[in-house]
Formats: sequence, C-alpha cells, structure tokens
Amino acid sequence: MAIVTTADVKTALAISGADQDDQIAALITHAFEWIQDYCNDDFDTFDDGLNLPIIRMIGVLLQNPGSVSSERIGDYGYVFATTEWPKNILTSLKPYRQVLFV
Repeated sequence: MAIVTTADVKTALAISGADQDDQIAALITHAFEWIQDYCNDDFDTFDDGLNLPIIRMIGVLLQNPGSVSSERIGDYGYVFATTEWPKNILTSLKPYRQVLFV
C-alpha cells in the first residue's frame, strides 16, 4: 500500500468538504518527511504502519493551526510545523527508528 491519501485522512478525522484538501495534502508530505528524519530512514518500501502516525500528526496540526506555517516562492511551496508531538505518536514510531552512525 502507498502513503495515506487525503481521502484517508479526511475519513479518519471526520472532515467533510474540500476546503482543506490542499492543506491536508501538504501536511501528509510534511508529516512523512518529519517521520523519515525522526526515524533515520528513507522508507524506500513504505510500511502501512506509518499511516496512523501520519493521520494523528495531521489531526494535531489541524487542531493547532498556529503551529503550522508555510512559505511559497513561485511554484515552490513548503509547509513546516513547530509543535511537540503527543507521546502516542512518538511511541508508535519507536519500532521504525534506526540508529544513525556518524
């Protein structure tokens, strides 16, 4: 299976309408990139177990809109968050964390 879709997130978080579709799509990318960095893994083969933490992260970010910022330069846009994740999200990522040797 592939990374969670906008429709999956909307269903899981009981969001209707299309008003937040672009924001959710950007947050999916942001959450997955954060998870890759946190776990020290590029996830060349996507694991379905990552979908729930991604959905939970998006739920947190949508409930705290002040923690999300974005920047757009021409056609390029970037979304980032300044928040601490709840323990249940970090705990669910624990099995995926890799040791990083420097």
